[in-house]
Amino acid sequence: MDTENNNSVVTELIEAFNYSLTKVSGRGAVLSGLKIQNWCKPCHVIAIGKASESMMQGACEVLGDNVLSALLITKTAYLSETVKMNRKIICMEAGHPVPNQSSLIAAEILINKLQSIPAGSSILFLISGGSSSLVEKLNPRLDLEWLQKLNSWLLSSGLDIHQMNRIRKCVSQIKGGGLLAYLPAGCDVLNLLISDVPSDNITDIGSGLLTSNTVGPEFKKPESESQLPQWISDELHEPKTILYPGLAQVIAASNCHAREAAAEFLSNKNQKTWFSPETFNCAQDKICDHIMEQIETQGKGTYIWGGETTVESDKSLPAGGRNQQLALKLALLIQHKPNITVLSIGTDGSDGTTPYAGAWVDSNSVSKMYQQGIDAAQALAEFQATPALESISATVTTGVTGTNVMDLVLIKKNDG
Repeated sequence: MDTENNNSVVTELIEAFNYSLTKVSGRGAVLSGLKIQNWCKPCHVIAIGKASESMMQGACEVLGDNVLSALLITKTAYLSETVKMNRKIICMEAGHPVPNQSSLIAAEILINKLQSIPAGSSILFLISGGSSSLVEKLNPRLDLEWLQKLNSWLLSSGLDIHQMNRIRKCVSQIKGGGLLAYLPAGCDVLNLLISDVPSDNITDIGSGLLTSNTVGPEFKKPESESQLPQWISDELHEPKTILYPGLAQVIAASNCHAREAAAEFLSNKNQKTWFSPETFNCAQDKICDHIMEQIETQGKGTYIWGGETTVESDKSLPAGGRNQQLALKLALLIQHKPNITVLSIGTDGSDGTTPYAGAWVDSNSVSKMYQQGIDAAQALAEFQATPALESISATVTTGVTGTNVMDLVLIKKNDG
């Protein structure tokens, strides 16, 4: 594929991605969710997650002066000056994907806020992905150093998000429904969620801050293909089951909505489009096999997948998030198959600990890396996707997107 044609294809895929973001924005999801729930009453608003500012914006538009108080907790550098200057909103920035001291402080501020709300009040929660890292109150015998070690291990363990969050719940006093213990009595509580988990299971979004579930002794069994390290399994304790009668929980946006929007955009351009109805949640090798089989079988057109892959690494923080790692893996698979372009990108605008949202590659990417003195296969094996993709200007930066519904993978196959 020549450079000029390649750039136009990449532009088209990014346009489809950007269109999908408009359909799953935090602001739009909350505007729609509050309308459907007919919620427009005086209430206290608490937004937690990477999409919390956008979600708070939607709530303020609908509720206006009915916002009695507001607390917003988000990722460091995800706050705009406008929201910082809003005196009605208490703002807190914390660590992600690895918690920091601010994550512990944010949890204390959250608990104090809840305990200050009068019994019988109305409370609106707005929760999106990233909440697991942004707020944490640990079991008393654990400390921040242990928590950071745990999260670094989890991020490179190869465990899926459900498995990781089950572990997080068992070391926390607020996850797995633990936060319910701090709610004032007799409140009317609505929790609008933007799902960043493959099953849209509310017990996994933010590790289920407001959702109790029984987990039992299964944590003592092997996770994935390897036994949990002893230093983790020794600290796992089953969360208490807490019920709160006045609580309603609603998924306001999900990866499925984003995939549907991307398909709509491409169909409106008379593109032949294949849209995967299922959200993937598996190891990268597995999804790559599935992707390659489909594009080779069905031929020319644009393909849309979404979800979250798992990456198992011997490095605590690989140089490249899962989207860049997946893009590099696919680059190796398509290098001898002409006229294929891939965009793998996170809807939250971040990919691991890198400044990028993801990356694009095409059939020529591996040879371009070779010309820059980079062995793509070696970079993949050593979890050095970011420098490899940077060398050919294939990383993608979006900035803060105002949502978080996992990742999209868009692939265009032309004739040839």
